[in-house]
Amino acid sequence: MRITRMLMLALVMLSAPLAAEESVALGGLKTLDGRDAQLADHVGQGKWLLVMLWASDCVICNRELPALSDFHFEHSDDLAGVIGVSLDGYEKRAEAKAFLDRHDPSFPNYVGEFLPVALGYQGMTGERLLGTPTFLLFTPEGELVANNPGPVSGDAVLRFIDRHQPS
Repeated sequence: MRITRMLMLALVMLSAPLAAEESVALGGLKTLDGRDAQLADHVGQGKWLLVMLWASDCVICNRELPALSDFHFEHSDDLAGVIGVSLDGYEKRAEAKAFLDRHDPSFPNYVGEFLPVALGYQGMTGERLLGTPTFLLFTPEGELVANNPGPVSGDAVLRFIDRHQPS
């Protein structure tokens, strides 16, 4: 039975990039109260979107989240917003909620299951999800233009956006 599961997982992982390339999908997202959520509902809404994949026990995530909350607060009305996705998984949503309660971010956050999120990330980027924090950046039209494992500052995002805005 275990070998069968491993083979099925391997097949899903090999086919995931082909299936997910055509859409913006991080599977298995839920709100903290258990409702299904879709990243696609936030992408392509006329503003840049920075997606932060985080975990409650990630030291860098804990350090970076307040600055990204400030970035979202300052720019979400006109230029860019942020969406957070906890990789703690729904069964550990209490840890995700405690993280959010500590930081009180100004942007929406969801809880994702690691494997579906990792498969969606690989499908969109062609790369494996290496850990947290990891960031995805979408244009106002919804095109994924950057991904970054590791910390990202709001200033770096603004410089990237400035270089890639249409003239």
